[in-house]
Amino acid sequence: MTIKLRKWDSAEHLKTEEDMALYLQACMDEAGDDAAFIASALGTIARARGMSQLARDTGLGRESLYPSCAESPVLQGGDAERGHRRFPL
Repeated sequence: MTIKLRKWDSAEHLKTEEDMALYLQACMDEAGDDAAFIASALGTIARARGMSQLARDTGLGRESLYPSCAESPVLQGGDAERGHRRFPL
């Protein structure tokens, strides 16, 4: 029997405003002084919320938000590498 796995995406599990706030708090607790890690967490929350909704909420164009919320190659896989799978959502 073969087990199929897929890459973990925290954004898929952030369903409510409370989920997002708790996730951000957990990331801030874990990040210490790592600003790039916080930026990655904010990008994850933006993806969970949906870019169209975020654009409406901020008054910015959706196209201008994508580069701001994109993970850098250094941050890709950050959730799993930093142990965020242990935080229940």
